[in-house]
Amino acid sequence: MNNTKYDLLFKQRDKDLGHDWQLFKAMGVEESHLDPNAVSPCGAIGIMQIMPATAKDLGIVNPERLKDPITNIRIGTAYFAIQFDRLRELTDQETRYKAALAAYNGGRGYIKKAIGLYRVRTHKAAIPPTWDEIAQYLADPTCLVRGKRPDYKQMINHVRKVWATYQKLIGEKT
Repeated sequence: MNNTKYDLLFKQRDKDLGHDWQLFKAMGVEESHLDPNAVSPCGAIGIMQIMPATAKDLGIVNPERLKDPITNIRIGTAYFAIQFDRLRELTDQETRYKAALAAYNGGRGYIKKAIGLYRVRTHKAAIPPTWDEIAQYLADPTCLVRGKRPDYKQMINHVRKVWATYQKLIGEKT
C-alpha cells in the first residue's frame, strides 16, 4: 500500500466526486493491486477492474482505453459514485459505502433486492438496514434479479477486503 503512483489521480477524483480518495485507492488495491494492465478471468480491465460493457455505458467504447490509468480511475470512480448516489435510502454513511462497494462488484439490483427483502421480512420499511443485514439478505435464496442469484460470497468478501484496506490506508495518514 506504499505505492503512491496513482495517489494524485485518486485525490483529483476525491475533489471531483466528494468521496475519500483513500477509499478509491483501496478499491484499486483490492481490484488489481493498482495494475493498469490487469485483466480478470471475466474480462474486467485495469486498476479499477471495469467491465467493457460498463465502460461503454459511461462513454468508453474502446476497451483498450481502460488500460490507461487516468481513464480507468475516472470511469471506475464515476461508476462507484453512481452506485453510492442511487442508494440514498441508506442513511448510515458506512452502510451506504459498503453497499455501494457491493453494488460496484456484483450489481446494484441485488443490493436493492436485499434491501427490499429486509423491509418485507422484518416489517421495518421505515428503518434502513445495516450492511450486515443487507449481506444477510444477499445470501437469501429468494434474492433474485432476472432469475439469477448474486455471487453473494464474492460481494461480501469484496466489501470486507476493500474496507479493511481502506481502514489501513486512513490509519497510515497518507
